[in-house]
Amino acid sequence: MQTRRVLRSLTNAPGAAANPGGTSAAEGKQAEAAKAGLEGREVPKDGPTAAGRKRKSLVLQSDLDDEAELAHTLIDPSLRALRACSGVARIPAKIVSVDSPLSVDTRQLPHAANLLDLRLSGEGTTDGGCLFSRIELANSSDFYSGLATHEQPSTSLKLPVGHAGVKLVVTALYTKQVELDGESFVDFMQAASYLQVKSCLEAGGQFLLEHVFDRCPSEVLDVARSLGLQALLHRLVDRLAARFFRYRPVTLAKVLEGMGTVAAVQLLGRDDLCCPLECFLVEVLAEFAYWFSIERLLPLLDCVRWTTMTLAEVRAAVLWKTSRGELLAGAAALHSRAAHELEARLDTPEPEGQPRAAAKRTIQLSADVDSDGNLVAAKSVPVEISGVAKVYIAACPPMDSKPTRLVLWSAEQQFAVGLQAVWLAFAAGGQHRMDLCKTEAASSSWYSPEFLASGLQQPLCSSRGSKKVLLACYLPKQ
Repeated sequence: MQTRRVLRSLTNAPGAAANPGGTSAAEGKQAEAAKAGLEGREVPKDGPTAAGRKRKSLVLQSDLDDEAELAHTLIDPSLRALRACSGVARIPAKIVSVDSPLSVDTRQLPHAANLLDLRLSGEGTTDGGCLFSRIELANSSDFYSGLATHEQPSTSLKLPVGHAGVKLVVTALYTKQVELDGESFVDFMQAASYLQVKSCLEAGGQFLLEHVFDRCPSEVLDVARSLGLQALLHRLVDRLAARFFRYRPVTLAKVLEGMGTVAAVQLLGRDDLCCPLECFLVEVLAEFAYWFSIERLLPLLDCVRWTTMTLAEVRAAVLWKTSRGELLAGAAALHSRAAHELEARLDTPEPEGQPRAAAKRTIQLSADVDSDGNLVAAKSVPVEISGVAKVYIAACPPMDSKPTRLVLWSAEQQFAVGLQAVWLAFAAGGQHRMDLCKTEAASSSWYSPEFLASGLQQPLCSSRGSKKVLLACYLPKQ
């Protein structure tokens, strides 16, 4: 609500800056970076300039690509940054349902001319604006319902947002659906946010959740925070937790920094954080240590469930971290903590404590790799997986023209038809890898997709000269 009150003041004072709820340093950097990218200049390495740091949550959109685009069109910097993300502009058009409070499309009624008593327009309009009913707009827009304009003789209202977004909002309210793509959702979200049209904000949020979030989670989270969309923010964090291991470590490091320490600790402390290998979280924090301050890192180190990690996991994490050679500041603190945990685990090699839900559905195997990058024959200890069976994985060297591969075996009974598995490797080629195999339907008592040999071409060497890789098979709830 605070954001909208600021926006109202902007309609009376064009060009005035506002900061509803405060702007974080991360948001300031993103706004400056987005602006610099559009203007073709570099961002100073020490962060935004003094003027950039004072940039508020609503800025004036420059006339860059189209002379018809007016310089005083409001656009939230988080939306600008999201639109600038790689690949977002190429998102194809999708139809999104809108839970509009309007029961009929007034524009299609016989006497529509008498009912549509308001001309609604935005910046850059060339068609004179969109016809709307003042009463219906008051029922749909919290911003408009708080004004007395629908009781005044004025028959027009011009908004300081892009007219393309205004047209989309009008269409969405009357037709109960809207077509959005990687470009148009920015104008739509900005107009819906200015007018406080809850149903349109929910529809835009659904589009971000389903089609944009996995491409650039940090920027979408910034949009939800900047526009005050708390319900969407909770859904985004839930999706992030459910797909945690599927994102790149550097992406997750950026997300954790943007969330702030308290929210990041809450996320990493969740039992349902989908992190089949806890050592993957160590890799994420290594990226965090590389980019951000040690003060921000230290609280996150306590979120790693060190005691639940197998000895093979701790060793793999130490081996991987040592190989990187980045032992400055936060990275040194992380390496020291991992080395300490490894030393402690030598006396108590069995895991202790409460593992995450995903870890309970994961089978691990510490395997050797020969000089050709092929797995040496080995098999894991059988593990009981709820809803599946007691299973183990086996590493198989090349045989009869078949490449090196992993096999998931049932120790007691046949698998259910259609069983799905995700194969993982840690410290293979110096990084965490996922989806190492093509998935196939389970047949009889075995599940044998071909292992992608490219994932093991450059395994890491330990101090003893051996080559190790931590393999795992994660079985999501079927």
